[in-house]
Amino acid sequence: MARLEHLLLLPGLLLWATVCSVSSSSPCGADEFQSDTFCCQLCPAGTYVLKPCQRDHGKSECVPCEPGYFMTHNNSELGCFQCSQCRNDQEEVAACSQMADRECQCKQGTYCNSENCVEKCLRCSRCPNGRVIRQCNAAMDTLCDTSDSESGAR
Repeated sequence: MARLEHLLLLPGLLLWATVCSVSSSSPCGADEFQSDTFCCQLCPAGTYVLKPCQRDHGKSECVPCEPGYFMTHNNSELGCFQCSQCRNDQEEVAACSQMADRECQCKQGTYCNSENCVEKCLRCSRCPNGRVIRQCNAAMDTLCDTSDSESGAR
């Protein structure tokens, strides 16, 4: 009977050990990252980690992102992200900087209504008889008045 109790106890202990090891929190603060045995301060936006800190809660050696690269947030990254390029059917509306990616939008006369315009820009629709409710812009197509307002007039 004692052997059976030990067999039943074993899975419970394994589960407890697993839960405890997964739920244990990092000794580092919200503005820090774990590097070997130290908690290091995150590098600020626009920079990345060249060399982690050498003492607990110390500052890492952070260097600015090179031209054509960016980092939008405090981080523990070993490099910055490469800036996006606008497609031929798009125009730049915000340049790439050390802290922000390049922003692109469809050129005038075209639009894209999907998130981040992954596909291609579409040509704006034309309304019959110029019955425009809303002009086309980079994010949405022309909205036309399709009601038959002349059928009620005499």
